[in-house]
Amino acid sequence: MQELRDIVDAIVRFAAAIALSVAPRRYWPRFETWVPVSRAALSSALATVALSAAIGIPAFFQHAQANAEQAIDLTLQATGWRAAEPGRKTPSDEMVRALWGASYLSLFSFVFLTPIGLLCTYLGATGTFRAVSIVADDAKAIRS
Repeated sequence: MQELRDIVDAIVRFAAAIALSVAPRRYWPRFETWVPVSRAALSSALATVALSAAIGIPAFFQHAQANAEQAIDLTLQATGWRAAEPGRKTPSDEMVRALWGASYLSLFSFVFLTPIGLLCTYLGATGTFRAVSIVADDAKAIRS
């Protein structure tokens, strides 16, 4: 039973270390007595990238689908396959072409023009930067 308790304790400490390793490195020695912050730093960086992907990928697909649905709807209205919405005139061919062109830029509009896209870009970029910094850093500097 004690062995199981030690395993659970180690898992909880490592999970806490993953969360605490987001703090600047100058604070790590304070936490190192309770949790293995320096050993969990890479896991924390990779978890940040995974969180970015878990949030961003479904949100991007939803954004791209909404853009495509709007372009398809206006195309059908411009060609006469669907009646224009009440109070609106039939869209022009130029407008439909411009909307299709804009829908091709869904990735960029998601990343730079939506709050969730900006958040995911930030999480992904900082997590990647932290992971590269940890891997490329001097191992002796982490322990000091």
